[in-house]
Formats: sequence, C-alpha cells, structure tokens
Amino acid sequence: MRRKLLVMYSMILIKIDLEVHMINNIEHFVELVVKRTDLITKLIVILFIGSIFANYLYDNYYVNILGIQFLFPQIMQTLLQRIEFLLYWIIPFVYFIPIGLFLLVVIGFIMEDILKYIERKYAISFVSKKDWCYFFSHQSLGLIFSITLVSFYIGGMYYILATFNHIGSLISIEDYTSSFNSLNPIKDLIPFSSYLINVTHKKWIELSFDINSTIVLGLCIYWCYINPYLTVQEEWISLKARIKQGVNED
Repeated sequence: MRRKLLVMYSMILIKIDLEVHMINNIEHFVELVVKRTDLITKLIVILFIGSIFANYLYDNYYVNILGIQFLFPQIMQTLLQRIEFLLYWIIPFVYFIPIGLFLLVVIGFIMEDILKYIERKYAISFVSKKDWCYFFSHQSLGLIFSITLVSFYIGGMYYILATFNHIGSLISIEDYTSSFNSLNPIKDLIPFSSYLINVTHKKWIELSFDINSTIVLGLCIYWCYINPYLTVQEEWISLKARIKQGVNED
C-alpha cells in the first residue's frame, strides 16, 4: 500500500513537472513571437517612412534616390513586380475584413446594451444571451487587432514595393486600367458589401495608404513618447516599492 502511494505521488509530481515545463515552453514561444512581431513591425515602419520620403523628393524635386533597380538581376526585378501585383489584388479583401469585424463588434455591444435595458425595464433575464454578446464582441476585437496588423504588413509592403518599382506612382501604369475606376472587387464576392462600403479598387489602394500612414504615425508616437513614459513610470513604482520594503525591514 505504501509503495502504491509512493508511485502515485511520483506520477503526480512528474505530471506537474511536465505541465510546468509545457507552460514555460508556451510562454517562451509567445515571448519570441511578440519580439519577432515587434521587430518586423519596426522594420516595415522604417521602410514605409523611407518610401514616403523618397516619393516626396521625387514629386517635389524630381530626385530618385531609389534608382538602383539596374543593380538587381532581371529575375529579381520581375519577382518583386509580381509580388507587388499579388498584394495589389488582395489588398481590398484584406482591408475589408477588419471593417466587417468592426461592424460585428458594434452589433455585439448594441445587442448587449439592448438586453441590459430590457432586463432593467421589464425584469426579464437574458444572462446567457448577454454573455454570448459580450464574448462575441470581445473576441471580434481580438480578431480586429490581429487582422489589422496583417493588413498593415500587406499594405506597407505594397507601398514599399510600389515605391521601389515605380517611384512617384502608387499604382503601376502597366497594371492599371481605366476599369479600376468603377470596379468594386468585393461586390461580386460579398453582394451586400456595397451597402457597407462601396469602394473601387483604386480607392482601396489609396485608402490602404491613408490607413497605414495613420498607423505608422500612431506607432511612432507610442514608441517615442508613450512607451518611454510607461517604462519610466514602472521603474519609478518599482524603486518606491524597494525603498518602502527597505524601510520596513529596518
């Protein structure tokens, strides 16, 4: 009997150790993903700002600081052009997804408020439905953040490649046709999309640049002002806690 208890105790310890090890591995993996995501985001932001500066010089002073395409082999130039063209076609669909999820968030919060109002007004309980609306809206918020980040990567890479391949023009003259002035690429795929946002393909590209410029501005403000302030605040709070702990020990 004693031996069985020891074996069971050992198995429990081994199981706990494995679970702790697995949790530590997950935490390390998440930390690694966050660091790599931050690095990629900063790289795209730097290249995006550099592309804006290059276009500014070209538009105002006719100076092309990116005229180095001849240094690349023809196959590399063709590959970059094909990647740009691929991003060009998927941008409308990628940027429409966060808009649709945002509408779902709004619907979820509205339904939650309506159910709360009915509960207060008529004493009718909708606990499960209210929780479902809360879960629905908050999960959509997480998806919006993730997809917006992916959209920023795609839109940013498109603008960087467009600047490199044909500086001074947001859309390649070779790929652009007049039909894009009236074509809504999402309308055939999602018929009701025209009631939500009726935007042509050309406008989607221009809209992606405006959205990315706003995101870049927000990230620069966060990295230059907000994040240092929060870091100083955390260090100050930690210092006061250590001083208080030292005084109490004395």
